[in-house]
Amino acid sequence: RPYPCTICGKKFTQRGTMTRHMRSHLGLKPFACDACGMRFTRQYRLTEHMRIHSGEKPYECQVCGGKFAQQRNLISHMK
Repeated sequence: RPYPCTICGKKFTQRGTMTRHMRSHLGLKPFACDACGMRFTRQYRLTEHMRIHSGEKPYECQVCGGKFAQQRNLISHMK
């Protein structure tokens, strides 16, 4: 693993993964919501958050028809 974290020493096989990990130490949140200003460390978290503002619910239960903004909420619902 050629990409070590300079803070904790954890090693990564990809530079991008190490860069994302470093944000956790540095408190960097480069992805900002245009609607409310909330900030995120990862793009996909911002995308999920934006569904709060848009009302989009792309995940649908095939049993009851319930709709969810986040896939993890559908998975939890299915259990």
